[in-house]
Amino acid sequence: MLLRSLLTALMVLTFSCPLASKAEARDAARLQHVLDELDVMAAMLDGRVNEPTRRELLRKVIEVRGQLDSLQEDLLRQSATVAIDGPGGSLSVTVDVGQEGASSGSVEVVEVVELVEMDAPDPEPLPMAPGPFRALLAAVEDEAFADEKAVVLETAAATNLFTVGQVRQLLPLFTFSDGRVAAAVTLYPRTIDVENWFQVYGEFDFDSDKEEVRERLGL
Repeated sequence: MLLRSLLTALMVLTFSCPLASKAEARDAARLQHVLDELDVMAAMLDGRVNEPTRRELLRKVIEVRGQLDSLQEDLLRQSATVAIDGPGGSLSVTVDVGQEGASSGSVEVVEVVELVEMDAPDPEPLPMAPGPFRALLAAVEDEAFADEKAVVLETAAATNLFTVGQVRQLLPLFTFSDGRVAAAVTLYPRTIDVENWFQVYGEFDFDSDKEEVRERLGL
């Protein structure tokens, strides 16, 4: 079991880590030495394992383990850079080892998956809820003068959105044309269904008021 584990570790180190060109001979020699030691251990296991043989195997296991640890540390110090290029989908890998140079290789890319970060969709805008809207209608209606009505409306519009239907309920609360026009101009940027804004013009008695609203809104 121990010998099988050592052989497995050796295979991982050999096939998963590219070696720099100038360090290749050195690391190959170290690996060959480990293989030779494993061969000796395997030969010793073929015969009867007596106490001296057991002690010798234990010594060699400790020695091989140290060699593998040292080699692993050297390989982990390597830094690798990866780049995908070419229409054929080749993956170029460059491994740098200290100051001793680098070697390159390539592997076939079976599939390249592009991950696209997508922003969460903006929440759907919602108009003023029926309850608060009824309170707003009452508050505007309770004011006696157009300027005071306009202040209440502007305060509500600063933090709320409206539908065209709600706008059409608010405008009649302004008796005079100038107040009604100003209210329409205030509410237009806060209307969520401006595609239906044409319906609002039905709340004006005079064409001149409708035209003034369009001019002030740039419509």
